[in-house]
Amino acid sequence: MYAFMKGTVAQLFDDSLALDVGGVGYEIFAPTGTLSRLSEGKEAVLYTHLVVKEDEMSLFGFLSQEEKAMFRRLISVSGVGPRMGLGVLSVLSPAEATLAIATGDDSAFSRVSGIGKKTAQRIILELKGKVDPAALGADAAPAGAADGGAIAEAVAILEAMGFATPDAASAVALVKADGGTSEQMAMRALRALDRK
Repeated sequence: MYAFMKGTVAQLFDDSLALDVGGVGYEIFAPTGTLSRLSEGKEAVLYTHLVVKEDEMSLFGFLSQEEKAMFRRLISVSGVGPRMGLGVLSVLSPAEATLAIATGDDSAFSRVSGIGKKTAQRIILELKGKVDPAALGADAAPAGAADGGAIAEAVAILEAMGFATPDAASAVALVKADGGTSEQMAMRALRALDRK
């Protein structure tokens, strides 16, 4: 219903803000990273998503289209509500969430308050085919690190060799900061697995 809102930040709260749009104050819930980048009295543009329930209507806002898109994917997972979706985006960037889904890294989601191992695995299972790690931006990994597509391919190589997805993803996560091709990462990850 509301694609975005442009207005002045009237107040900032712990998990939301009041955005003055033409004299009307909208309460918008947002990830902590979004809230930390806003200042009272300054203009802001937030990409919004409206959630309608029987007894309430809530607006959720994000500084980028990518955050909004990831939020919508997350809340499409059974058992993941809007507040949990915000929790994920308060801990993980959209690129980090995409990478965790693509590599089967449930420990990334388990860092979010309220998400246990089963919920983390459900997020990965339901969203694995809906994210494209090859389309990750530069914020997916540290400078010099490998891109998300190469990381996913490295995990796939290890899976083809018979390693379980969580083990393969963990091993690749240990070596991804050194960058390189998917084959180079898979070789380094294989050495890490052999040392276990």
